[in-house]
Amino acid sequence: MGAFFKRHILRYLDVAGRHQLVTLLVVLLTVAVSATVASRLQLRSSIKELLPDKSQSVEELNRLVERMGGVGTLIVVAESPNVEANKALHG
Repeated sequence: MGAFFKRHILRYLDVAGRHQLVTLLVVLLTVAVSATVASRLQLRSSIKELLPDKSQSVEELNRLVERMGGVGTLIVVAESPNVEANKALHG
């Protein structure tokens, strides 16, 4: 199996070496087409993009976004002179 791949790779390198301009044009065309296609991709980083639109979790998330205006990380800091009350608040 290794000899098969080695033979084809050597043949490809031989052809590419003899036809350098054609090889360069093919590579540039491939890069241009790939860049064009890649520039049209959209990044959708929301967790709800991974779930079906009609799932209960997405519907709940949509309700939360409507109510809160968005989702994110919320950090709450509470201070109290009572250490036991602080621990009870933490859970």
